[in-house]
Amino acid sequence: MKRCDFIECKGVRIFYIDFSNLKNIEEIKAVINESKNFIRSQPPKSMINLANIEGMHFNGEIKELFVEYVKGNANHVFQSAIIGVDGLRRIVFNGVLKLTGRDVRCLESKQAAMDWLAERKLASLPLA
Repeated sequence: MKRCDFIECKGVRIFYIDFSNLKNIEEIKAVINESKNFIRSQPPKSMINLANIEGMHFNGEIKELFVEYVKGNANHVFQSAIIGVDGLRRIVFNGVLKLTGRDVRCLESKQAAMDWLAERKLASLPLA
């Protein structure tokens, strides 16, 4: 299964980054590198991203990787959401957001996140 791919909701393309159940730092680094190389090649404020971290392993080294990743993507991202944030991951996630200054919405399900992202994008479009 591809870990980085586009999904669609209400006609809006969303870049889905799937870190779910990754336990090995090398696997996590591979997904970070694949997604950041694509995101950072896109025009400013053009990307709509959804990350899934459900069941993903976290430690201090991974937190630092995510701080750099989230901070470095900022200029290219219109809106981001994340799912799978529970327990210890919520504490780490909140720390990452404070360190990066990013506004990433934490939602309970993939569908809720997709709907929220699509609505944000559609609301930003000029009326015809």
